[in-house]
Amino acid sequence: MAKVVVWTWLETLTKALQKIGARLKVVNRRGSRNLLRFNVGTDRQGEFFTLSVNEESEDADVRIVGVNPDLAQALILVVTKDEKGKEQKEKLLLGHDERHWFVAGVPEKARNIKDAFKLLKPEAARLSQERAGVGGKALDKRRNKGFIRQGEWFFVPVQFEPDKTQHIYKNEPIQRSAGSTPHIVEKLVRMGGQQVYLLRGKIYTQGQRDAYVTLNGNTNFQVRTQNAQVFVTGRVSHKDHKTIHLQGWHEVHLSRESGNMGRSAQGFLD
Repeated sequence: MAKVVVWTWLETLTKALQKIGARLKVVNRRGSRNLLRFNVGTDRQGEFFTLSVNEESEDADVRIVGVNPDLAQALILVVTKDEKGKEQKEKLLLGHDERHWFVAGVPEKARNIKDAFKLLKPEAARLSQERAGVGGKALDKRRNKGFIRQGEWFFVPVQFEPDKTQHIYKNEPIQRSAGSTPHIVEKLVRMGGQQVYLLRGKIYTQGQRDAYVTLNGNTNFQVRTQNAQVFVTGRVSHKDHKTIHLQGWHEVHLSRESGNMGRSAQGFLD
């Protein structure tokens, strides 16, 4: 008979998510590397949060750090144990942004939801807000004098004008990682960076691409640039977000969501 695991925190978590208007479904995932994994799913009723667990999740714990129904945000602390029994902690912000629910990893030092928002901002966006004198509720708005945000992307206004030597790319994709859906930018200028190649959600260097082609023959690699300084203007679109229109040039920065922080501030692909 299969072992039945009962988590005392599951009811508390479910009620916390109900307060922000969200549903939760628990899914058993055998052999999963993650003891607990949060994601977003969809059914006939719309979107909901999924919590994937496996047979080793018995000692896992989820604690509610903060809930804000007005912002439709909940901050939680997930505590699991590694193979040696050492506690592993991860803070997650579960919430709603424009059209969809999202799960974002935030630094563990975030004490509340306000802290989490602040820590997710890239340094350039935070400094831009300070210079522009942004304060109060405007600090966490997607559009303010310091930046315009679309999802995990922060567009910071800068004094920039491309010269004759700099190529302006039209309708150029920018994406967080090889497997993510790109945002499409009307006009883009890049400075520096390294050329890489994308294939089926993986990134290859020139040498890795050449070795792959030698073994498998020619295939449809996509050419991208990584770690460049990127300036954009005009329309920015994505299927999950409202299209924004940038007046003047803006520098592109990626949020400090856990998983993004291991790369440089400009470590995305374009």
